[in-house]
Amino acid sequence: SSITFDNIKKILTADEKIWTSAEGYSLYFSDNSYRFLQDTAENSGWYTILQIQDNTVLQLKDTENRERFFSLVFDNADKRLNLMEVSVSVSGITPIGNSPLIFE
Repeated sequence: SSITFDNIKKILTADEKIWTSAEGYSLYFSDNSYRFLQDTAENSGWYTILQIQDNTVLQLKDTENRERFFSLVFDNADKRLNLMEVSVSVSGITPIGNSPLIFE
């Protein structure tokens, strides 16, 4: 698809939006850093967008250098962010965890 890193970044950071999920998680992106509140745990660090085969992947690297990868899909005219945690290997991506996190 023609979704570019810049396009995705624009959507993620538009209007300094704080993305929230039904579980009460929140996710905030600035130019190259992120802040992720999950229950009482706050996680922050740097993010990048990767293209792995046909998948758009969000890579989060926290301040302790722990990495998490999520396949990233926008729907509802880019107003909804669908993140499924994945593991990444040379052969592609494999979903881990149960259900995707849906942020709006």
